[in-house]
Amino acid sequence: MREETTYIGEEKRKQRRGATMVETMIALAILATFIAGAARVILTHRQLADKARAHYTAINIAKNQVEQVRNMRRADYSQIFAMTENGVIVNAEGTHDSINGKFRRTTTITADAHNDYRLDIDVLVEIRNPVTLGFEGEGEHLKSYMAHLL
Repeated sequence: MREETTYIGEEKRKQRRGATMVETMIALAILATFIAGAARVILTHRQLADKARAHYTAINIAKNQVEQVRNMRRADYSQIFAMTENGVIVNAEGTHDSINGKFRRTTTITADAHNDYRLDIDVLVEIRNPVTLGFEGEGEHLKSYMAHLL
């Protein structure tokens, strides 16, 4: 009889070991799901932060360009209109950088049809998509005007 009790005890221990293994696997699956979810949240947060930073930089590039044009109030029209540019690749500081530039700036300066001394300034700064490396619509658009002083 003693042998039978030992045999039954070993069966119970083996069953318990199997249950412990299943519990461990379930706990690991839950942990892996949690870690994957947390990683997704962190990745999404980083992408949104990068996007916000790029838009902030783009609007500052546009503002700086408008200010550069406005500082030429007393210059000849030809000098002011020379600030017009079409699709120039610039870096975060707004300087020409066709290799590493993450922004494309277009500046349009036009004379107002109703007022000879007013110039309209239109600056569009597009943001390079980090995945496709193209300029696909993300950007900032700034319009302003200035009075040309003689």
